[in-house]
Amino acid sequence: MADPSGDPAPPATASPAAPEPASPDDEVNLARRRFFRQFAGELIQTAATVAGAAQALQRASAEAAGAILDPAAAALRDDPAAGQVAVSPPPAAGAPPTGFRTPFREEGGFLLVIDQRKLPDELVEVEARNAPEAANAIRQMVVRGAPAIGQVAAIGLALSAERATETTAIARRAILRAAAAALRAARPTAVNLGWAVDRMMARFEAVGDLPEDGIAVAAALRDEADAIVTEATTDHGRLAVFGLAALPVREFGPLRILTHCNTGPLACGQFGTALGIVQAAHHAEHEVKVWVDETRPYLQGARLTAWELEQAGVPHTLIPDVAAGSLMAQGEVDVVLVGADRVAANGDTANKVGTYPLAVLAARHGVPFFVCAPTSSIDLATPDGGAIEIEERPADEVLHIRGVRIAPAGTDVRNPGRADHGDRHRGGRHPVAVRRRSGREGGRGQRPACRCASPVGTARGCAVRSVGGSRLMASVAATSRSARALATRPLRDRAELRTFLETDRLLAAYAICDLEDREFGKTRWGGAYDGDRLVALALEYSGLTPQPLFVMGRADGIEAILRDLVRPRAAYVAVLPEALDAVTSLYRLDPGPQMVRMWVDRARFRPYPADVRRLLPIDIGELNRLYQLGFASWLPSSAIAEGIYYGVRVGGRLIAAAGTHVVSPRARLGVVGNVLTHADYRGRGFATAVTGAVTADLLRTCDQVVLNVRSDNPPALQAYRRLGYAEHVRFEERLGHRIGSPWADLTAPLRRLFARREIDRR
Repeated sequence: MADPSGDPAPPATASPAAPEPASPDDEVNLARRRFFRQFAGELIQTAATVAGAAQALQRASAEAAGAILDPAAAALRDDPAAGQVAVSPPPAAGAPPTGFRTPFREEGGFLLVIDQRKLPDELVEVEARNAPEAANAIRQMVVRGAPAIGQVAAIGLALSAERATETTAIARRAILRAAAAALRAARPTAVNLGWAVDRMMARFEAVGDLPEDGIAVAAALRDEADAIVTEATTDHGRLAVFGLAALPVREFGPLRILTHCNTGPLACGQFGTALGIVQAAHHAEHEVKVWVDETRPYLQGARLTAWELEQAGVPHTLIPDVAAGSLMAQGEVDVVLVGADRVAANGDTANKVGTYPLAVLAARHGVPFFVCAPTSSIDLATPDGGAIEIEERPADEVLHIRGVRIAPAGTDVRNPGRADHGDRHRGGRHPVAVRRRSGREGGRGQRPACRCASPVGTARGCAVRSVGGSRLMASVAATSRSARALATRPLRDRAELRTFLETDRLLAAYAICDLEDREFGKTRWGGAYDGDRLVALALEYSGLTPQPLFVMGRADGIEAILRDLVRPRAAYVAVLPEALDAVTSLYRLDPGPQMVRMWVDRARFRPYPADVRRLLPIDIGELNRLYQLGFASWLPSSAIAEGIYYGVRVGGRLIAAAGTHVVSPRARLGVVGNVLTHADYRGRGFATAVTGAVTADLLRTCDQVVLNVRSDNPPALQAYRRLGYAEHVRFEERLGHRIGSPWADLTAPLRRLFARREIDRR
């Protein structure tokens, strides 16, 4: 039990006369609880006081990381009464390795890296004396995990600089530039690697193009490497703290977490990202159970994640990758946590091959899906997932398992994703990918203002596409502003849709009418849920792109749906101003005025006397010629037969018309549209007359009738007010193009040729 200061209460001491031997398990559990309580309560304050003490924090973080998986030794180190430093005994012959260190450490001028290829059977370290040897360790997967290899690369460059202090300035520059190139090429998908190398070389350039003082160069690069490791330590610690707060809460039984690949300290250097959140939850005494994907083909889950969780005492079960879907279908998964190798500017995420099907399954079953990554994993120079370079690994990693062939010789193999990275899932992306605001910061490695699923605060971490406050940390691919992540899934339940839409039936009039049998088959719906509650939806109308796209509800839910489910390349987007940011995170909107939604009922309606006649299907050709529609939008004769259209003729020629086939008898709601007067007859009240005739006809069976008009069209606004229409709300209705899609550029000439003409002219 912790006291109010956050420190654990001292355990009761046994009487000296009758000592009771402590159970090793009790000591370990006490040490774990002690470490993680201190960790959660003090990490952020510690991080705020380490300016100028990078090396001290690096040493402290290494000790802290060791405490995660070697808590008994940490308890002795932290206990002044112990009076001694614990030394873990060597494992018995043939026993698997125990204890834990960070995946790398420095000693005697060497970088010692744990060979993760040997785990879980052996704990072996590989020496790296300079950047080329560090690059080889990264390339051969001696060290793996995007955050860890970025830190190893930084230290490798610092070592190369230290070994080049006596060389000429020209030779030193050549050595460091060649080393940087070798490191960048070692594992191209993980952005942390390129980010760390770029940052180190920027520090080198800041010292001078050809500095003669090699010691000063080495000192500058050493400081930068230490800063990179320090920031990773604090970032991952904050990620664990905020991620812990964002996890779902179960009233009964353990929280069942599914992980993929390895995202613990071995992959990240200190605390881990996704697995750091898991361990923080466990040691904060939250009941958890972890489903560990084996993670083919390199088995990082089976070999590394399971080993780390075993050392930490976290309950876990190893499963084949293909078992995840059935577990979700049985309701055995409460949340999915994964890491990220690279997050593109639009939020697309590259991660270990196998991540994408997990995201799809999670979306299908409504399971929250968190992508947990620091901001160093965000690459603003990469516009979308299609531009992320995916490494092709050797075929032997698929054909063999630990040296044993499992497929016939000569079998064709594709091994994408470096065996360590591969899938691009758009969304997250969890995303919380990062939701950047307009005026975003530029440049790789800079930390943009972002909106994530974590509690409001300021941190240097971030994640894959979410919503919430600014400059947050902890991310998700299907997220929400609340502590509990939103789930997104397709919707076809008309009763559920109608209940939600009726909360603002005037705004949702078109969507409500699309629930009728005549239109419902042409629509696609997506919903966002906070628990069991529908909080947002999106409606995409089928047909030749672009088609209407209507969104309604909470902004974070709208963003999650558009990120994960409803993803047209181009659409006429209708959205309220307060949710505009959620749309512009994913779509580039053409400029234009706001639209005004107006409405009228029988009590308010004032007819406009005029000689107006109802149109018949035979009039469809004349109507289309008046509307001057491109052939892609040409109205069929069934539009008149199934709808209500009225027109005015002068000299036998149709010169004004209005009408609709958007009507919901069940909801007693109708929409007037397609109002147009020939240019030679505008300003004479004809548009008001035909609109009034359609409105009067609709009000025979409808309780309310709505229409849209541009806010920059005062004559139309005044004309509709004369009919009794009142303003309900102003909203945005603009053509939008998916960010990162070539649609806008490729189809612009066609859109100009066959553009639908505006049909609210007076």
